[in-house]
Amino acid sequence: MQIYAILTFLFGFSLAQDDYDPSTNYRPRNITGLGDFYSWVGSYYNATAIVELEFLFGREFGKPLCPQLENQTYTTKFDVVLSILERGHWNSGGNSVIFLLTLLPQISPPFNVSNLTFENMWEWRQLGLSHPIYSASLVDHKSSGPWRPESGSSPDLFNFTTSQVSGGAYNISGTLYSHRDPAGPSYFGILSGLPVCDSSKQADGALVTMLRDPEGEALGEFQYPHTSIQFDNKTVNFTLDASFHSTSNVHENSTSEHITVSGLLRVRFSGVLDAYHSDTLSLKDNTPTWLRTVGFSNDSSNIGYLESSAGKLYLGIALPSIVTILAVVTTAL
Repeated sequence: MQIYAILTFLFGFSLAQDDYDPSTNYRPRNITGLGDFYSWVGSYYNATAIVELEFLFGREFGKPLCPQLENQTYTTKFDVVLSILERGHWNSGGNSVIFLLTLLPQISPPFNVSNLTFENMWEWRQLGLSHPIYSASLVDHKSSGPWRPESGSSPDLFNFTTSQVSGGAYNISGTLYSHRDPAGPSYFGILSGLPVCDSSKQADGALVTMLRDPEGEALGEFQYPHTSIQFDNKTVNFTLDASFHSTSNVHENSTSEHITVSGLLRVRFSGVLDAYHSDTLSLKDNTPTWLRTVGFSNDSSNIGYLESSAGKLYLGIALPSIVTILAVVTTAL
């Protein structure tokens, strides 16, 4: 028992080298090609999402839609990465996991999120991305800087319930808390091809925003963002229902005001696990847990497995110290 405790301590100490802290949900930082986007322990799923906008009324509640928007539904597609992550000690809420949904433009070649840095993850306008939709804020609430909040500083933004179905998959569903997100609304970026009310004033494209609070809309028409996720170690199904408003582009040098409309937003997709970037999800517990594999060279499907990966490096660094200290401890016993 004493040796087991010492081994546990030493292994944790060895992994703490190179800015790795096993008590957090951050991965080792020396994994070649990993990128900042995949910095957290958890599962990452790739999919194509269908996004629907149902136009209901003008930006001011009760203001009618123009005839071109009446009874219209706009549909588009995004490539998406859904990150379902282990909770971190910086998260002050009680949800079982954290999710981060990133919608990407469908371009060729596909957008490579591994190239995103912490500094430019929020530069969604310049990169053509959506503003991420997330269940716990990764923006610092004290002084640690973006994406590395201080312990207990970031509350849950959704009120989740977690259950496990037959076969081991997890169900997570919940609604956004009102007035709790300091980072503001989630932007779906500039969408093209939306119907316009007046083509002489409006140009193609509108900035679409997922509303987090009514902001003047009647509660009977407003949909607080609600999500439902079912996932296991292979696939995921995701739905999101919310309200939105869109603000149209106007022609260059135009003095016309932007035209804004509101309605209901729906996001749907079924995705597959990105094993290359994902830790091993256990299906044995009532809530999701992960065996840390990315960076530890214990899963051949992971990034860096055939390289001098983090696990091998850490073990190599620590092994002489472990052997020496075990010899001392054994003698003492």
